[in-house]
Amino acid sequence: MANGTGPNFGATLRPLYTERSQRMYVIPENELNQISHLNTLSTIFFSVGSALISIAIGVWVDAAFQTEPISATAEVLKSVVLPIIVVLGVLCYAGGIWQICARKSMLNTIKKESRELGGSN
Repeated sequence: MANGTGPNFGATLRPLYTERSQRMYVIPENELNQISHLNTLSTIFFSVGSALISIAIGVWVDAAFQTEPISATAEVLKSVVLPIIVVLGVLCYAGGIWQICARKSMLNTIKKESRELGGSN
């Protein structure tokens, strides 16, 4: 019962107050939009690159386990189109890496141009 005469059951809560300081950077809206745009582009490049490489690997595995003779169309696909798809996939990965490097460069510029003001300690 909750009359206070019996033993205490359950958890006891004792608040412990803490504090921490974080760096906060002033980022104008146009820079924030540009960083968001670079994130979106890197995601798109990596997604398209992964899809292209997956398609190429799937077709090559299918061709490797083909028991019947390969038709002329399938041979052209395997020998001409698939290498082009792989090159496009690698270029997409390179584009994604380029976007990440551009974003990192922008964030480093923001950090370099920022200076620390007096704290409230």
